Amino acid sequence: MTDTETPLVSVWERFAQLYGTPERIAKLWQQWLATQTEISVAFLEKAVADQAEANQISVDVAKARLVLEKLVDDRGPKFVEKFLREHDQASKTLKPLSLTKKKR
Repeated sequence: MTDTETPLVSVWERFAQLYGTPERIAKLWQQWLATQTEISVAFLEKAVADQAEANQISVDVAKARLVLEKLVDDRGPKFVEKFLREHDQASKTLKPLSLTKKKR
C-alpha cells in the first residue's frame, strides 16, 4: 500500500464505521435480498460466507462490507463524501453539555 492509498482507506473505514450500523446493514441487506431471485439470494449468502472464511472475519462483517460496497457502487463516491461532510458539520454544531449551573 502506498501513502496515496492511505487517505482513501481511512475514508472508507470511517464511512463504514459511521454509516454501517448493524441496524442499517440489516435493513439494507433485507431490501437488497427482496429484489433478488431465490438463486441470487443463495449465491449472495454463499459469497458472504466464502468471503468471511477467506478473510477470517465474521459473516456479519463480510455482509456489511458487501452491502456498503454495493451502496457506493449504486450511489457513487459523492454519496460517501456528502455523508461524511454532513456528519462533520453536524458534529461541529453540537455544543458541549454543561454540567455546572450557570451563575445568574
